Formats: sequence, C-alpha cells, structure tokens
Amino acid sequence: MNSRLFFLIVIFSSIFFSCSNSEDKLTNIIGSWKLTDVKVNNKTQNNSLITAHFLNFPNEKDYKRTYVTGTWKLNNNIIELDAVSDSYDWNLEIIEITSKILKVKMRLTEIEYGWDFNEFSKNEVLSITETYEKVKL
Repeated sequence: MNSRLFFLIVIFSSIFFSCSNSEDKLTNIIGSWKLTDVKVNNKTQNNSLITAHFLNFPNEKDYKRTYVTGTWKLNNNIIELDAVSDSYDWNLEIIEITSKILKVKMRLTEIEYGWDFNEFSKNEVLSITETYEKVKL
C-alpha cells in the first residue's frame, strides 16, 4: 500500500512541477527583448548592426521580430515562430530563460537567417545563438 501511495505522489509531483516550469517559461517569455549578442558556430559576431534587432511577445499568441510578424507557441523547450511570411518560420531552442535574459539557439543558413556572415557560405547550416535582454517599457 505504501509503495502505491509513494508512486502516486511521485507521479503527481512530477506533473505538477513540469507544468509549473512550463508556466514560468511562458510568463518569462511575454514582453519585449533586445538582441545583445549573436554567436555563429560558437564565434561571437562583433557587428553592431546585427544586434539592432528586437523580439516582442505581447501576449501568448502574437510576436514581432524586427520586421517579421506572426504567431508563436511554446512546445516543450522550443519557441515555434510561425511568420505571416512562410519564409521566416523558425524554431528557437531555449538555452536559458529568466525574467531578464532569453538565450535561444537555432540552426539556419545565412539565407534563412537573413544575414551575410563573411566567413560562411550562403547555404551552410549554421548554429546561431542569440542572447536577449528584457526591455522595461
């Protein structure tokens, strides 16, 4: 009897805490974010123009990333961006999220990312990590 009760408590606890973690991520995502750092294949990009981008999640449905708008959803540890223009659908893997920092990773080519990195070819799949700071409005 005790082992069954223990088993039920463990299952309930894991469900409760996993839902809480997902809700915390969702709460932390909502807001405006300014891009502060970009790494391509683990190499920091020192171009101030690339960090002129922003990411805005005003609610649990819509987003805007600089010039691209659409809808989004959180699927486990992935922010799925579904752009109005199909060419900008991205999956952002959450590496770190707090109330002040959002760090995401994606695998895209230069063409998909919309930026020309001199040291890579246009069709090479790159590992791109972006770090954002939350903007207080």
